[in-house]
Amino acid sequence: MQNTPAIDVGAYLEFGPRLSTVRETTEILMGGAVLVGVRGPLHIGIGGAVLAGKNQIPGDAVGSDLELGVGYAGVQVSYWGLGSSSLKWGAGVLVGAGNAKVSLKAVDTEIAADNFGVIEPDVGVRAPIADLLSVSARLGYRLVYGVEDLPEIGRDQLRGLSISIGLSFGPF
Repeated sequence: MQNTPAIDVGAYLEFGPRLSTVRETTEILMGGAVLVGVRGPLHIGIGGAVLAGKNQIPGDAVGSDLELGVGYAGVQVSYWGLGSSSLKWGAGVLVGAGNAKVSLKAVDTEIAADNFGVIEPDVGVRAPIADLLSVSARLGYRLVYGVEDLPEIGRDQLRGLSISIGLSFGPF
């Protein structure tokens, strides 16, 4: 009888805040991901982020201030193959879609919305702090395309550098 090796499949949940630029201001986004894979360096899943508050757009007249809300999600692939068991270096990319909404602040009414594509590559480091728990730090850049229908907002204003910290729960 031949022994068949067991496939060790697992999943992990990762979440945390990230600082990122939106319209040339530093904002807080809350992000997360659920990834699965065979025990090893390559993991795939879904991830995303949402602006924790609203980005303020000053208007020219009283009562004309606008607010911008942004969120995005997609397929995330991460490779954590470099380093030792106590410190892993890796890289990843999220490819997906997002949505931005502009509201008139005085009456909290949406005046425009647009969907867009997003690609967000990143590099990072991860260190275990307990069984099934690790902390990570990442540096990434969000690229967006297809932003066309938002007043005073272009794709360059939704692109930006991001720095994130996170906690990961799971066997990887």
